[in-house]
Amino acid sequence: MRQKGVFRRMGDKYRGWRTKRLLKKGKIETIIRKEKIDFLIDTLKDKNWKVKWGAVSALYKIVHQAVGHKPDFEVNKIMDSLIGALGDENYEVRNHSIWALVNITSFNLPETDIKVAEIVDGLVGALKDEDCDVRKYAAGALEKIMENNTNEIKSMIIEKLTKYVQSYEFYSSANKPSEYNPIYKIMEDLMRKQENESAKRV
Repeated sequence: MRQKGVFRRMGDKYRGWRTKRLLKKGKIETIIRKEKIDFLIDTLKDKNWKVKWGAVSALYKIVHQAVGHKPDFEVNKIMDSLIGALGDENYEVRNHSIWALVNITSFNLPETDIKVAEIVDGLVGALKDEDCDVRKYAAGALEKIMENNTNEIKSMIIEKLTKYVQSYEFYSSANKPSEYNPIYKIMEDLMRKQENESAKRV
């Protein structure tokens, strides 16, 4: 009955916040089972941004509690849904998804290592977001991933940033790099390098 009550509470307009409070009270065990994870993933399609925000929190918490244990659910499925949420129409949900993903990458789960390239792709895509806070948050997330991972991951991020800087999309964007953010500074250096190489060919 308690388990059903948790999801009945998620039926009203405040269910996102109520889910968060339940997580703080340690009642996450009620949503560990696969069908509950499926429910939360489906909730990411809700019209209410608070509901989706709460679902992101719940999915993150489930993965967090799996650290040090063999998960009895599909971690990849959760990460795929959070990557998809990077394209949500609401900037609060996009920001919260970035937060969840960058923290999940620090858990050193085998599934995370497999998904890190897709996560980086999503974050590089978020550098083009229409909302300046999302762009800054994505840049900060990429910086954190570079700090906490191997040289191979760092090289991959630099390679993806290089491709973005070389793209027409970057040069046609009004979202220019900022000296206040390390990732944007890297992009600025890559941009100068690209311009110098182009000048040499002329």
